[in-house]
Amino acid sequence: MSENKDKIEPKTAEAQALIDQLKQLKAQADEELKAIQSFRTKADEQLKATEIARKKADDDASYASQAKVNTEEHSKATAVFKGTAEAELSSIIANKKNFEQLVATATIAKAAFEADIKTVAEGKKSVEQATGDVVEIARKGTIRLQEIDASKNSAEVALKATADA
Repeated sequence: MSENKDKIEPKTAEAQALIDQLKQLKAQADEELKAIQSFRTKADEQLKATEIARKKADDDASYASQAKVNTEEHSKATAVFKGTAEAELSSIIANKKNFEQLVATATIAKAAFEADIKTVAEGKKSVEQATGDVVEIARKGTIRLQEIDASKNSAEVALKATADA
């Protein structure tokens, strides 16, 4: 045998066949080892991709969870706002009804006031007419009184003239 380990010289054909088989097995083992290394590399890449995908999914889940919380809070705020708006609308409707009642009352009061003013105006006319009549009667009475005084004076003068005669 020689000193070179890679090169073994066979002594028999059988030994040579075994060596050839061993070489084939070694070549197959090398190919299988390369396939295993390739598989391991791909598996490592897949593991990294899976970890990245899991982290992204966790981030997305966290984002979705926060979005859900925000949506629920917004929904609550909207419900509160809606309740407040409905209460204010009810107050506005009640105030509108009160205002409409006040307008109706003011309209009735205005009509009554106008009727009272008309009655007062008619009363004033009646008073003015009666005052005019009283003044006319007083004027006629004064004229009649003056006529009576004149007649009385004439009668007294006539009586005195008759008594003196």
